Amino acid sequence: MRSFPAQQLLSLIYLFFCGLCARHFFAQTSPRFEIHEASVRAKALDFKCPSGGFLALIDSLNLIPINREHEGATARIYTDSEKTLVLKVLTGYKQFAPDVREACVLQTLSKFVWAPKVHCVGAGYVLMTNMGETACQNNTEQSPIVRQLNQILSDMQSVGVKHNDLSKKNLTHVLMGNTGMVSLVDYGWASLNGTLSMSCTLNGHVSFAPNARPHNKEMDRGRAMQETVNSIMPYMKKCTPSIRSQSENPVLSVLRDGTLSVTGYHSFTVSRKGHVSVHRNKDKYDIIDRLLRSLHDKGSRTFVDIGSNTGVVSFLAAEIGYTHITALDHDAPAVDIVNKISADVSSVVKGHRFAFGEPPLAKADVVYMGSLIHWVWCLTADFNGSFVDILRYLMRFAKKTIIVEFVEPEDSAILRFGHTTKKCKNISINKYTTQAFEHALKEVHISVQGTFVTEPHRILYVLKSQLFHV
Repeated sequence: MRSFPAQQLLSLIYLFFCGLCARHFFAQTSPRFEIHEASVRAKALDFKCPSGGFLALIDSLNLIPINREHEGATARIYTDSEKTLVLKVLTGYKQFAPDVREACVLQTLSKFVWAPKVHCVGAGYVLMTNMGETACQNNTEQSPIVRQLNQILSDMQSVGVKHNDLSKKNLTHVLMGNTGMVSLVDYGWASLNGTLSMSCTLNGHVSFAPNARPHNKEMDRGRAMQETVNSIMPYMKKCTPSIRSQSENPVLSVLRDGTLSVTGYHSFTVSRKGHVSVHRNKDKYDIIDRLLRSLHDKGSRTFVDIGSNTGVVSFLAAEIGYTHITALDHDAPAVDIVNKISADVSSVVKGHRFAFGEPPLAKADVVYMGSLIHWVWCLTADFNGSFVDILRYLMRFAKKTIIVEFVEPEDSAILRFGHTTKKCKNISINKYTTQAFEHALKEVHISVQGTFVTEPHRILYVLKSQLFHV
């Protein structure tokens, strides 16, 4: 099986980091596209589908099959470890050419930022951008999901596209990315200007899809349905919080050179010498690394990581030189991975199972709580929607500094799962807002030394107080 040339493979790996930030589709008659991430613009990349077909893509990009809930009789779904790409391989209804129809429709939609961007089309497969996870209907008429879905349907109508497959129970075609952007995907049965018949140029060749489709009750209903937000929302699944606080199961593996690799909610590696390389949200962890180095330079030596998951921040602290590090999380598999890595690389990190609200296991110069506050506000801990009580609890851990990653109510995770509303209907102390959090800081006499935006709607607060326990 032929592999990609090294230069192409390196360029495609860069695409992984750009992931959901891709903004421009390649021209219809040439496989050329441009990648944008914030203010950084990469060079245009020429990419041709490999001669080995989808098997070559799976091999070269290390794609893995996923048990995606909307995977059905039409296609098998694969993705990469960073969940930036989706490969759809046609498994049924080949006589109707849903793969060609989807690629043609996505060309028509390519000017819209919410539409998946096609990177490669071959015989029976389409490689495109992964646009996120299934969105759900825990939303009011004024919610960002509803507003964005209204805009998507308007955009589709402006170019003559109708989806035709939006009347399925527990609909999974509406996705939300980690920036909160809503997308609509899966256009294998879509029509263009009223017809299923269409043709387009794919990788230099003209391809055709017939004016034909399967007939069953569900598809007939979707074809006849007028596509509006009000008609789609009843088919979307209802939002319920995951039993696990992070939906991705953590996996620890050993690479050929002995480096330890972690995937799941965190994606990072730790070398045998303790060097940490972060592979997802690298900019965020660069900020955290610089912040911890600055505090270390000012004399901080001990560290507590509350809600550590698999411990990426704890191992960053260890690499910096903190001498006593405690990683706390309620999830046993994640804590086991922390301790396995620590033992293998002789690290000072020690993982412990821990439920937020329990008496502190340790006090430290620096206490870090990353993206946990929206869970413990009222859902998974007994704090009854009180930021004041949460902050007073954290103060029991701290000697010098507390770092809290505040997740704003507009964050995509909160919009998707409803952390702050599920068990919080009778709370009247305050609302879950950034303003309420900052007011609580003043009430407990904590000063803000600095703030850093780590992701859209996520802010690191660096906090100090004379009332921290010494």
